[in-house]
Amino acid sequence: MAYEAGDAGAAARSFDAALALDPEQTEARYNLARILHELGDVEMAASELRRVVQMSPDFADAHYNLATALEHLGSQRQAVEHLRRYMALAADGGEELTPWVEEALARLERLQA
Repeated sequence: MAYEAGDAGAAARSFDAALALDPEQTEARYNLARILHELGDVEMAASELRRVVQMSPDFADAHYNLATALEHLGSQRQAVEHLRRYMALAADGGEELTPWVEEALARLERLQA
């Protein structure tokens, strides 16, 4: 609710509090990472997303967002790995060519050029 009200800082604190109670809560960690990235702390966002994909390797959106963070940090090779994983998970999930999948394909092509 804090995020939807435009208070990303309060939302981040809420997710931190949730993780203090349950550090293995992947959704809270994922959402915290997205907010951290938005607030400009891309390194911490990438760190949190690495934990998410370690705890939940089939969390497709976490791979996509980790690739985005890694790309911003200049780690193109690792970004490509996570975009490929996202694409594999999207294909396994029967996802059609959604805008996110199309974006991932375009990013893969650009990063591999």
